[in-house]
Amino acid sequence: MGELIPLKNVNVTIEALHRLGRDDLSLTVVGDGPQRTALEELVRSYRMEERVRFLGRVPRVEVLEHMARADCFVMANSPETFGLVYVAAMGCGCYVIGSKGEGIDGVIVDGKNGALVEPGSVDVLAKAMSWTACCIDSR
Repeated sequence: MGELIPLKNVNVTIEALHRLGRDDLSLTVVGDGPQRTALEELVRSYRMEERVRFLGRVPRVEVLEHMARADCFVMANSPETFGLVYVAAMGCGCYVIGSKGEGIDGVIVDGKNGALVEPGSVDVLAKAMSWTACCIDSR
């Protein structure tokens, strides 16, 4: 959600989704910014156009509607302060994956209501996303 700039690590989320190799998982990217073209190219290079959607900027009420339909919310930024978007995602029922040591620790309890990952680590994020997908599959 928001600006597509390097500190948002959207490329790491795309890389982690690709590494999982699961065609049943998808990613919706809400927001716009200077990295959008490069991120879209990354998605094309992995042939994941059917699984990754870029919506651009949308009104806040639409953001909440997308969150309400989602199982998981991923925002592994660095640096990050206390992002209210994490709380909004939790309020919509999402399992939330955020960055360890970046302001959301204590609200996200690792393994309970979400996961905390090392910012920038594709492997750690892929593992958290995989664990989340397994939990969602078992509902």
